[in-house]
Amino acid sequence: MGIEEFIDVTPWEGLRIGTLRPPPHSLLRRISVVNRHWDVSLSPESTRVMVDGNELLVSDGPVVLRNVQLENGSFSAATFSSRALTMNIRLGTPHLRLQLDDAVSVLPADRVQIPAGRHRLTATAAKESG
Repeated sequence: MGIEEFIDVTPWEGLRIGTLRPPPHSLLRRISVVNRHWDVSLSPESTRVMVDGNELLVSDGPVVLRNVQLENGSFSAATFSSRALTMNIRLGTPHLRLQLDDAVSVLPADRVQIPAGRHRLTATAAKESG
C-alpha cells in the first residue's frame, strides 16, 4: 500500500485522506503534509486521523476525505463512503455545528452520521448543544 493511499495532495482533490479498500490495520505516522504532521490509521473497521499529535476524527469504517480543510475550530471535507458511517470529530468541544450537504444541525461530536455516497461536510466547534 503506497503513502498516497493514506494521504496525498493533488490539484484536483486538494488534501486527500483514506481509501475505501484498506488492508488489515495499517498505520502511517508523522507524515509532514501542508505544514502539519499527520498520523493516519486505516482498516476495514475504521479510519483514524491525528494532526500534530491530536486526534481529529475516527470513523467506524473506511472513508475517503477530499479537499480537507482544518482551521480555527473548523473542519471541512468532501466525504465518500460505500456504507453509512458514524464519525467522532474532535474540535475541542462536545458538540458541533454540522452542515452535511444542505442540512445544518448541532449535535454531539461523537455521533456524526454520514450516509453512504458522496457528501460535503463542514463541522465547527459549538459552544452549546442547542
